[in-house]
Amino acid sequence: MVTKKILALILFTVLVYILSLPVYAEEEKKILHVQFVEKKIKIDGHLDEDLYNEITPVEDFIQFHPKNDIEPTFKTLVYAFYDNGNIYFSFKCFDPEPGKISGDITPFDSYENNDEIIVYLDTYKDKLTYDVFKVNPRGIMAGENKLWIASAQITDYGWSAEIKIPFKSLRFPNRDIQHWGVNFCRTIFRLNETDYWTKVERNQAAILGDTFADLEGIKNIKGGKNIELFPYAGVRFSEADGETDNKLAGGIDLKYGITSNLTMDLTSSPDYSEVESDPFFYQITPYEFDLAENRPFYNEGSSYFATSFDLFYSRRITNPTLAFKITGKEKGFSLGMLAANNRVNGDDRFHGVFRLKKDVAKLSTVGVIYSSMENGNKWNRNVGADFSFRIKKIYSISGMTAFTFNQNDKDKDIGMYRLQVGRAVDKGLGFTSQYLRIGADVATPAGYTPYIDFQRFLNIIKYNFRWEGRWLESLNILIWKNNERSLSEKEKVTDTLELVSNWSTRNRINLVLTLGLPGKIRAKVYDSNHRLIWEKHLYNTRYAYFTLSFNGNRDIQFGFKYTYIHDYVYSDDFTFTREGKLNDQTAWVNLKLTPQMKWEFNFARTRYYSLDGLIDFNGTLVSTRFNYQLNKQWASFLKFQYDSGNKRFQYDFLMGYEITNLSKIVLSIKNYSEERFRFFNPDARSIALKFSYLLRI
Repeated sequence: MVTKKILALILFTVLVYILSLPVYAEEEKKILHVQFVEKKIKIDGHLDEDLYNEITPVEDFIQFHPKNDIEPTFKTLVYAFYDNGNIYFSFKCFDPEPGKISGDITPFDSYENNDEIIVYLDTYKDKLTYDVFKVNPRGIMAGENKLWIASAQITDYGWSAEIKIPFKSLRFPNRDIQHWGVNFCRTIFRLNETDYWTKVERNQAAILGDTFADLEGIKNIKGGKNIELFPYAGVRFSEADGETDNKLAGGIDLKYGITSNLTMDLTSSPDYSEVESDPFFYQITPYEFDLAENRPFYNEGSSYFATSFDLFYSRRITNPTLAFKITGKEKGFSLGMLAANNRVNGDDRFHGVFRLKKDVAKLSTVGVIYSSMENGNKWNRNVGADFSFRIKKIYSISGMTAFTFNQNDKDKDIGMYRLQVGRAVDKGLGFTSQYLRIGADVATPAGYTPYIDFQRFLNIIKYNFRWEGRWLESLNILIWKNNERSLSEKEKVTDTLELVSNWSTRNRINLVLTLGLPGKIRAKVYDSNHRLIWEKHLYNTRYAYFTLSFNGNRDIQFGFKYTYIHDYVYSDDFTFTREGKLNDQTAWVNLKLTPQMKWEFNFARTRYYSLDGLIDFNGTLVSTRFNYQLNKQWASFLKFQYDSGNKRFQYDFLMGYEITNLSKIVLSIKNYSEERFRFFNPDARSIALKFSYLLRI
């Protein structure tokens, strides 16, 4: 009770302090008037049509980095116009040295360290959600995985680009006159320069939507009530443990624009053979590893379901037979609904999530979420409510309360609570204070909550130094203080103090040094019923991290990380721990051999051992990937992984031909071996040939 009163007093004091600060004056916004045209243009990257002599471009970009709020090094012109079905943005990017322009030919959304142009469109003008469309000097597109077109050319004056976005690919309010937000960004890689059309202060980078200009002039357009059919057909040959599974496969994805701002997606018997295999990793703790979601159906629009507690984890849906989702926004309400039938070992499991969020005040939201996993008499149901408030741009207050319910729960500690207050600035003093409590009996089979039964008080003080235009651009100093107690035992489980320094240079060298001062920590282990319980022993802990990376050259990037921890190590079955040490070294290098050819190499060595010699593990993970893009249509990659600790091998090969935007023919080969590498006779193999085509009605 005393702790809660102290927490309430601290929060009240912080609120009074924040509200007493002066309000930042709003600057007059730029306005982009978009002109209606009837003439058709060819999207080829050449701005040679007569139309460009009739439209007045906008310019006056403002440098964001390396120096904030000055004129950019090179001039950029933007032409904007629309017709009955599309909006167009065209760019002239001046550069006196076209031969030094950085642009690669890669598959969609995979170029790095390139010059580029970015279009930001806030069609709801809520300053929180916006679409992002990117194109590099070779015409390679990135950003929104929707139907749109772009092309670019390197010219004698620099480079030019054209972007065509159908209104059917956008979501916007259903009204006669549209009022949108817009901004443009240009990156000049070799100068490490970023320019925006509107002024963006460094403190505003995290709330970029608040800096957008007003886009006006669009009238009487229609977007929704279109249908996109994405059927696929293919054949798959699979073999594992001497058994084969060869079959023809077919399915369909459907996207239906219910209105201009509400979309339904449906997938039947989806096939993800073109998604590369998950990376190898070492399970050195009993906590579940959080795997990235790379499947397009679940990845697209995932922000509609995001909360600080992961009550919905799409990777639980391992073998969907049918799934649908509805996402969109109307009058400040963001809606996300998803349901899927998941076939696991012959049983059908239902996964569902409903998320509703409302924009309030300025750059602030409140929301609710419900998720469930139903499996006959076994079920998991979760409810939560959250909020996020921004105050005077640099201050934030956020929180969430959630409860998990399972079929046998009775009078259990099933609540999760989070409250966080922070001040985020690019230069000067910042802080974060967090209270986090996850009950001892929380269980979320529909979501991802690996760490339970604790109460945390976390405080971070950060001071940022900034030197604009200098070789050493920034230095960040952080102090972390973390205290945790178990809820079931009322005992201390973590008491640590951490010092962090982060150095960044103009040529993209980044150095991070972390030092954990002597502290205390406890581990969780499995009991005889395979439940995680707190171990009795409280270990002394100290640790250090060192990270160095270089991204300042378009042809080569590399990095190295070293980790040292001295506290405890786990047994193989995670049933006990011993005092021990962990050493981990990670290195990576990326080489661009040509604008169409890239090679990646990753190395990780993990060694942990107990001081009494009872536990000793030494393993190395090696992965390499070779990408080759013949042209904008033909792409291929070869990926190889090796794990010395478990003596396993994995290699993927993929070749794809993009017929039109989002329509493809893909050949994928995935092989897995143990004990020794078998190229022609692996332990498991999958070969798939898949054809998919987008139809828009």
